[in-house]
Amino acid sequence: MAQENPTPSTPPPPSQNERIVAAIQCLQDELESLRVVVKYMAFDLDCTRRERDEAKRTAENWHRKAGRMCQEVFRLRAKLKSKE
Repeated sequence: MAQENPTPSTPPPPSQNERIVAAIQCLQDELESLRVVVKYMAFDLDCTRRERDEAKRTAENWHRKAGRMCQEVFRLRAKLKSKE
């Protein structure tokens, strides 16, 4: 009786159905990753808009203060000139 040499069995090639299932799973994983990226980008955009709006308000406040200070300087100069 001849001894059979055990050879490692190679798995059969995936069927078309198995390839389709694997491709769908891969697509679902990629879509989930895309959802996470889009959520992060939306969050980042919202933060950027809030930061922009805050910077704009700060600049407008400084502009108003500077305008009032200039008016005060002009008023004081005029007052000083009238006393001369």
